[in-house]
Amino acid sequence: MKSKRNLYVLALGVFGITTTEFGVIGVLPEIASAFHVPIDKAGWLLSIFALIVALFGPFMIILFSSFKRKNLLVASLCIFTVANILSAYITNFYILLAARMIPAFFHPVYWSISLSVAEKISTPENKSKAVSIIFSGLTLATVLGVPLATLMSDLFSWQSSFLLTAFINMLALAGVQLFLPSIQNTGESPIRFSSTRVQSKCLWTNLFLAFFTITAMYSTYGYIANS
Repeated sequence: MKSKRNLYVLALGVFGITTTEFGVIGVLPEIASAFHVPIDKAGWLLSIFALIVALFGPFMIILFSSFKRKNLLVASLCIFTVANILSAYITNFYILLAARMIPAFFHPVYWSISLSVAEKISTPENKSKAVSIIFSGLTLATVLGVPLATLMSDLFSWQSSFLLTAFINMLALAGVQLFLPSIQNTGESPIRFSSTRVQSKCLWTNLFLAFFTITAMYSTYGYIANS
């Protein structure tokens, strides 16, 4: 029972950091208006986040592989919380862009550790279910987090969407700190590379499919937000 509770806590963190990444989509017009910048320039608040995750993700995972897992989870959620709070009060577009860049480096760190912890705290027959619970955070962020951030902006202001996301990350931070046990660190990276995996056609096919699917999905969201 505790194991499942810990998985839902980790999934809440995934929900929070993913909403941080994509929640800005629905408030881009308001941000562009507030900072007097073109909508395509405001779009860099999303693009720069995604580029950092894609380019630096594997290196960040390797860099922090020797650190304690729970401490990294807490630190990552803390960075996301602070970045969202600061974003709500920043009055310069380029400083806001910088505030978006910092948590992006820790996005893949939280993701990889969450999946690694889910595997460690689950029995062999429940590993797939544990991973699906973690991924439910991503699904909920897509279908609930992004619209909720947009609704907050419509009802109040674009700043309130950042504060809402900060609150979600803060809840996840408290949950990880209170409920997640210390994880024995093996000193290995949660992701291990091998020539066989890199040369796998199935791997690259799935990566490209995921890339084009997500690109289409959020291009549509961006178009709707600007319509």
